[in-house]
Amino acid sequence: MDRGDDLRRGFDAVQLRVVSADDWEQWKVVRLHALTEAPEAFGSTLADWASADEHRWRERLTTVPFNVVALVDGEGVGQVSATAPDVGHGIGLISMWVAPSARGTGLSDRLIDAVVAHARSLGARSVALSVR
Repeated sequence: MDRGDDLRRGFDAVQLRVVSADDWEQWKVVRLHALTEAPEAFGSTLADWASADEHRWRERLTTVPFNVVALVDGEGVGQVSATAPDVGHGIGLISMWVAPSARGTGLSDRLIDAVVAHARSLGARSVALSVR
């Protein structure tokens, strides 16, 4: 049985956690995993972030105001971010990634739902997905 089987059976074990600049180390671990596993999916590269210092990680989590990590037993298996509302009151869904072991479990739907709920809480009129 692999980790994906465990996730599909016990999907409730996946915890979504909104992170802030104070959680930069947790975000860093998941983000570097994402950039390693799916480099073609992001505008940033592993080389851009591998040696980034604490200040840069904190700044990223501040300038992009909504960030979520998905965890199973403390291990990061996904992430998503949302931009601040633009002039037209739209929010951008960015930086989404789901670990191979968690694909096919519905986690991506939960990450998108988290962004949509956040957008609604701000009164945003739309959520646009940015795809690379």
